[in-house]
Amino acid sequence: FNLGVKVEPYEILKALGEDLKGKEKSLDEMKKDIDKTLQESEKKIIIFIDDIDRLDKDEIFTLFKLIKVNADFKNLVFIICLDREHYSRYGSNVESGKEFLEKIINIPIELPLIEKVDLDIFIKEKVEFVVQNRLVKREELDELIRSLNVKYFDSPREVIRIVNSFSISLYA
Repeated sequence: FNLGVKVEPYEILKALGEDLKGKEKSLDEMKKDIDKTLQESEKKIIIFIDDIDRLDKDEIFTLFKLIKVNADFKNLVFIICLDREHYSRYGSNVESGKEFLEKIINIPIELPLIEKVDLDIFIKEKVEFVVQNRLVKREELDELIRSLNVKYFDSPREVIRIVNSFSISLYA
């Protein structure tokens, strides 16, 4: 959202590593030091994780274990994007998947499906952006936009995939 500062995790860990040089510390002491540093920074670190439903079950459980281990740190927030239709991937069946996610996710926010009229506007904006600096006649652009009829798409991701393919072809 361009509201904060983007920081590479490597840089944070490197800085924490330099601060922790010297005497050997236990895992609990290091966790307390990290928590204290995060709290004193007075800044929230927001970690976005998307496309979890593309992972296999072992990877999903490993990811959630990592999140659970780190979720107690102050000023650290995880935003996890996943598809409810894949609940069975988070457990042995749909019900166990729901129960598992309820233990991990504190505040579930369900996003509504995009309306076709909004998807149509999105298609036009993306195509016009791709061809804006190209010598494409207006009639050809209009024909292209008409050919990308909204009925062929269910999500912005599908639109972006097609527009990216078109963009590569156009510039090639």
